[in-house]
Amino acid sequence: LVGMPPTVLAAGIQPGYEHAYLGSIEIESGSGSLSDAYAAIIGPGVAKFYQPEGSDQPLGPGDTIELRGQDFSVVGVLKTSSEVFDNSVIIPLEIAQELFQRHDSVSAVILTAGQVEDAARIQTQAQALFPDLKASSEENLACNADEVLKLMRQMFTVINSSILLAVIVSVAIVIGISVMEQRKEIGTLRAMGARQ
Repeated sequence: LVGMPPTVLAAGIQPGYEHAYLGSIEIESGSGSLSDAYAAIIGPGVAKFYQPEGSDQPLGPGDTIELRGQDFSVVGVLKTSSEVFDNSVIIPLEIAQELFQRHDSVSAVILTAGQVEDAARIQTQAQALFPDLKASSEENLACNADEVLKLMRQMFTVINSSILLAVIVSVAIVIGISVMEQRKEIGTLRAMGARQ
């Protein structure tokens, strides 16, 4: 909807590891480093939507953005890439945990393999080192998506079958009622010599 705020993804990143989250996403202006406790790197969608009132310029380095009642100084703005990064506010992990009341909690750790063929080995090692965590690779995510789609297809098959069964029962009831209502006429016709 026009005028509605974008879906904002607040990502808490351990300072010094910003590149692990950003990968190949480049910085349009400012810095890609969370040098201060209340520093923020924002996507261009966030910069445009939260631009100062009466200004036609999006937020930039040195401006302030409020997140859950806390002011953050914008240190960098990302280049346009994808909807996720365009609508991201990247802040230090410790501050994100405090803001969202998730003390000592980390929802995801992103590991990037230098070579594609190393991904399976890294996944196995991560799972061995941290057995309480679920290590997922792109293949796991694709398999999970396939499972969800399979369940949805099964659900729609059941719904379609139920609708077809309901139609068949309805037609049978209508025909049955029609025959019941015409029993007298059928009896009269038979008495006059009509064939069965």
